[in-house]
Amino acid sequence: MSYVVDASVIVAWFIPGEPWSVKARRLRDNYVDGRVKLYAPSILIYELNNSLWKAVRRSLMSVDTALACVEAFSKISPELIQLDFSRQLEALKIASEEDVSFYDSAYIVTARATSSTLVSADSDMISVARKYVSVTPVSDLS
Repeated sequence: MSYVVDASVIVAWFIPGEPWSVKARRLRDNYVDGRVKLYAPSILIYELNNSLWKAVRRSLMSVDTALACVEAFSKISPELIQLDFSRQLEALKIASEEDVSFYDSAYIVTARATSSTLVSADSDMISVARKYVSVTPVSDLS
């Protein structure tokens, strides 16, 4: 089984307190153990680091902890997919038609390109993505 994971899932690997973090970490463990494949568009790196920075600013973690998270992520990162020009156009078209961010549409396009199920905790993205790809809310993972 293969999944495209968005930043909401990856952030739950590192920042405590999300109600679905146990399920997100179980997916991570299944990936590390080779039971599933994980993909994400390359923009995930920026979204994750921005979330870690926000966690530091909100005093949810120290800078040293955030740096350790980045290092840990480098060892267990999903396969990052660079959007070529045609996929960028596809993502921009979806973003425009659905009134979602380009970032969200990049995850949808990546799920299409890899024939994977999109996993997210973002209910707005899930609603839009269902029009294009198979979707599983992270809360529904076993």
